[in-house]
Amino acid sequence: MPSDPAARFPFPIPTGWFAVAWSDELGPGDVRSLRSFARDLVLFRGQDGVAHVLDAFCAHLGAHLGGGRVEGDTLVCPFHAWRWDGAGRCAAIPYAKKIPAKARMRAWPVVEHSGAIFVWHDAAGGAPSFEVPPHPELADPEWMSVERHEFTIATCIQEIAENAHDPAHFTVVHGVPALPENEARFDGPRQVAENRGRFTTPRGPVETSIRGTSTCAGSSRCRRRRRARRARSASPSRASSCVSSTRTSRSGRPSSTCRGRSCATATARSGRSGAGRGSSTPSPRRASVPRRRAPRGRAAPATGPAARRGRRS
Repeated sequence: MPSDPAARFPFPIPTGWFAVAWSDELGPGDVRSLRSFARDLVLFRGQDGVAHVLDAFCAHLGAHLGGGRVEGDTLVCPFHAWRWDGAGRCAAIPYAKKIPAKARMRAWPVVEHSGAIFVWHDAAGGAPSFEVPPHPELADPEWMSVERHEFTIATCIQEIAENAHDPAHFTVVHGVPALPENEARFDGPRQVAENRGRFTTPRGPVETSIRGTSTCAGSSRCRRRRRARRARSASPSRASSCVSSTRTSRSGRPSSTCRGRSCATATARSGRSGAGRGSSTPSPRRASVPRRRAPRGRAAPATGPAARRGRRS
């Protein structure tokens, strides 16, 4: 077996939007060095609050801009103080009266929403051909208490996407007693995979539907519904939502180690005010767990062993 992970997974980084940072990790005037898409990049936020991504090395004499500073809405090179705007144009040279017409740097398309900063990657250098949809749970005040998780997987991005269309592993890995039903649909960069099966739990069998919606390989939403079957009465159906974004390895190898950002996992109970948000549809430093707020005027129900003992008595 080849020792080089890139030789084991000789696949290119696909075209699409990929998360490179959390929005709250980058304040106005902040600068961060990135290693994404097998390239060195620099991320900065101008004083106007807009995030930008440029190639890391100054087009003048190659200094790494990660050591620079933000001035206004431009990034200042730490070597000769050339100033670069978010579009990759040279905005000023402190010792020159005229800016060379060819003084340009590569600027990467950036969008920011759902608490994350996304960068467009196309191996051929093409412009964005679709938008990355926002994740409504992250902007909905009904959800709260966001948690984040990051993990590294020794695989390529393509295999993460293929996992959604592999129902056969559910019986071996997840202990599903029977092969779940799988349905897959594709619409341009958007793919929807739904797996329906029955899980055995300590509280009885549970019918579960897991529906993943992905936009290219870099962003996805996973929502699942479950209903426990009991002898006397069925418990209220429960729904959870997980939002994730996948990003490329820091090693620079395009297909060896993939990082994903799990932006949100949420839980809601049907029958309450606002139920149904996040109950119908799926890249990594920390992952989010919004919990549904109790309706106004009502206290949140008590949970835990003590509360359960009290209800039984």
